[in-house]
Amino acid sequence: AQDSRQKRSTRDWSGFKITKDIAYAGTDHERQRLDMALPLKRRNDKPLPVIAYIHGGAWRAGSKDGGLNRLHGYLKTGQYAGVTIGYRLSQHAKWPAQIHDCKAAIRWIRANAKKYNLDANRIAVHGTSAGGHLVAMLGTSAGVEAMDGSIGPHTDQSTRVQCVIDYYGPTNFLRMNDFESRIDHDAADSPESQLIGGAIQENKKRALTADPISYVDKGDAPFLIMHGTKD
Repeated sequence: AQDSRQKRSTRDWSGFKITKDIAYAGTDHERQRLDMALPLKRRNDKPLPVIAYIHGGAWRAGSKDGGLNRLHGYLKTGQYAGVTIGYRLSQHAKWPAQIHDCKAAIRWIRANAKKYNLDANRIAVHGTSAGGHLVAMLGTSAGVEAMDGSIGPHTDQSTRVQCVIDYYGPTNFLRMNDFESRIDHDAADSPESQLIGGAIQENKKRALTADPISYVDKGDAPFLIMHGTKD
């Protein structure tokens, strides 16, 4: 694992223009920032599809830093632009602040697509753990006003994404204790309970608003879901 981390940290970014800490929400909050990597050499002049990474950390840890490393394999082909999105953690703000932030970032990407020669109609999102949960929410709740929120200056833009890569993100909070786990997800101090601001079984309606499965319909983006048997 250490060798893998060292390998990611030493990846060659000399062929990219990297812009860090873009304020996508029009605020001064340090978490409402994104980093973007654009290849200096493209295969052609067509707008680039975008792959946006959203970090994990139980909604209470982690950061966007290092997210571009996870996308390096895609980006080095010169066929994609990469973005890594930060969001407010549960100690900063309670649900649905986290998905509001992520959707504001998607709107920012769309609003600035022409400026950076990006394809606003081809945005993929990839996330791990808590980030997997958030990308699943992006994939299922487009157009749901309560989840879209009104953060940032680009509320006229769609929050819809075209592809979701979900690595072991929770989708049904109230059933997490039905499966083997090292923690009690129903406890008041569980990551899920801290996210919504109260024990999930005592706040079921609020918990359901955080479940990607609550919003699934036939118009959703295609998903690739990777989930271990002990995740």
